[in-house]
Amino acid sequence: MAGSVWLKEVDTALLKLIPTIVKYYDENDELVSSAVMVRNPEGTYKIEEFPSVSIFNYNQVFASERYDREEVLTKRDIERKVAVLEKSALPYYLYYQIDFWAKYQEDINEMTRRWLGFIPRNFVLEVKDTEGNIRHCNMELVDFANADYVKGDERIFHRVYSYRIWVELDEGYEKEYPVVTECEIRRD
Repeated sequence: MAGSVWLKEVDTALLKLIPTIVKYYDENDELVSSAVMVRNPEGTYKIEEFPSVSIFNYNQVFASERYDREEVLTKRDIERKVAVLEKSALPYYLYYQIDFWAKYQEDINEMTRRWLGFIPRNFVLEVKDTEGNIRHCNMELVDFANADYVKGDERIFHRVYSYRIWVELDEGYEKEYPVVTECEIRRD
């Protein structure tokens, strides 16, 4: 039985991946990883640490063009004369927004240079599913925006990247069906 890949699994994969790529130079000119957080939609949205990266799932869409209604044969038990069929996985697209935040132009430039230099327009994200299996999920850039905040003399540099990530809900619903194990042909 394959496991599912959903929000928690993608969040975990992104939280693990981003700090390995997104870095900036601190005041001692040492290369350090940016803080990474999942944006909390229920709470107050305030970035308190700069530079940093936030991730946020903003939509889920059923991917009907990737769905196969046919059940999949997973086991055969000849002695019991049964076959086990599993319901096909349900494909979805999860849409994620990845925000880069910095108080200095040089930090945002370094962070986005590293991100875009490692993550091309189409990328394969390695995700551990609910059963612990490694899955490879397509991650496609769908939009980008500069969204700097300016208030008086203060400026917050903000870059927004939106991605569509291919996932599947595969809860492994199985059902047994009788099978024919012997066939007799009669001629009368």
